[in-house]
Amino acid sequence: MLTMRDAFFYRVFEHAKKDPNIIVLTSDFSAPSFDCFRKELPNQFINTGISEQNTILVAAGLAQSGKNVFVTSIAPFITMRCFEQIRLYVGDMNLNIKIIAVGAGFSYNTAGPTHHSVEDLAILRTIPNLRILSPSCNSRVIDFATWCVNNTCPIYVRLDRMTLDELYDNINCSEDNGCYVIKKAPIMIFSTGYMVHTAIKAAQSSDIGVVDIYRIPLQIDSFLNIVSYCSKVITLEEHVFQGGLGSYICEILNDNNILLPVKRFALDFSSGFCHSYGTRDEMHSTCGIGIDQLLSYIKDLIHV
Repeated sequence: MLTMRDAFFYRVFEHAKKDPNIIVLTSDFSAPSFDCFRKELPNQFINTGISEQNTILVAAGLAQSGKNVFVTSIAPFITMRCFEQIRLYVGDMNLNIKIIAVGAGFSYNTAGPTHHSVEDLAILRTIPNLRILSPSCNSRVIDFATWCVNNTCPIYVRLDRMTLDELYDNINCSEDNGCYVIKKAPIMIFSTGYMVHTAIKAAQSSDIGVVDIYRIPLQIDSFLNIVSYCSKVITLEEHVFQGGLGSYICEILNDNNILLPVKRFALDFSSGFCHSYGTRDEMHSTCGIGIDQLLSYIKDLIHV
């Protein structure tokens, strides 16, 4: 099975063979899918070296020249290191630039906090005009790639480093509402990306629903229709508490005068960044979002 990165860029490559305006920029990043560009479309692939801020500036120039630009690098480097450039040259200028970040959350679990991307939603939700896509499996990634090719708005795609099990079959993953109800129940877990898999595992043994939030901003009316069936909302994310998915959902509920209890499961960095090493599941347990912690809360909730 392909990694998310290769699933995405193999699809972009198929489009690029028919459209010379599609340009891919990478900051000294390598992948099998990039080799296709290097060999067959060398004029549509640029390695800018380890200079992510400059990469965004080059992308801005190309976009202003009419190119459909895809920029890719490791998630924390292409977001936090480039925030000013993304803010001014991608968002404010509303340019046709797609930022494809690899390594959402703890994807680089053995590389330490320098490679953890756990603040990106909080940071990039503040950028005007920017759409955020957060796929949970490759079928979504492939649809997102085509959606990115066909849309000229600024887009940020947060890909997992790992290959994730498929969750969907023959579903239009680019539907307008930005979320998909996997299982419906009065108590719903709203999650995104990698953590959707954890949410599904937690819901298997109880009457708990699961919603995959795959795009921010959401289509608000569709989201409000989903929560109208809820008695309680649980959010689950591989992101810090501040500004992430849980915060976003609380903002929507508050702004629409909907009084629902919300329990947020997010990374607890109150004592500092995560310097633990191990499996991803072990790191989740250390930071408060492990499957056992989620199941314990659900068990107590159901038996109240």
